[in-house]
Amino acid sequence: MFECRVATEEDLPSIHSILEHFIRNSVVSWRHAEEDPLLKLSNMQEQFRARKTGDWIVAVSKGAGTIVGYAYASPFKALHGWNQTVENSIYVRKGYEGKGIGSLLLGSLICFCREWGFKQMVALIACDGTGLGQASLKLHGKHGFVKVGQLRACGSKFDHI
Repeated sequence: MFECRVATEEDLPSIHSILEHFIRNSVVSWRHAEEDPLLKLSNMQEQFRARKTGDWIVAVSKGAGTIVGYAYASPFKALHGWNQTVENSIYVRKGYEGKGIGSLLLGSLICFCREWGFKQMVALIACDGTGLGQASLKLHGKHGFVKVGQLRACGSKFDHI
């Protein structure tokens, strides 16, 4: 059984290990291993403390005593006119895919964001040919998101554009 809750600082080592996998091995995260400050747990802890002001909401899925995924909403744009819009990111620990954890996380994150007064959530989804992007499109569609555009050749990682 899995549950969601707002993350605490004690969760950060597990969250860090999940993110590190995606930074080092996937284009689902556009972060690059050689330059990303979040690869240092101390940097992630500092960022978490700085963002406890309501800009970011983090949900953690926990099953059998293990954190198996996390999701967060961050400001979509820095301009004040966008202050009611957030962008989501969802990461499920390798080996736990396909168990409904992503859906549980996204549904919880949407509820948390509504409670905090955000009006709109967007998702930028990297479709990398591995199936993760397609799974994310399907997941977001299940929660009412609709595709409104496609950005082409606008970023790169591992020689993928």
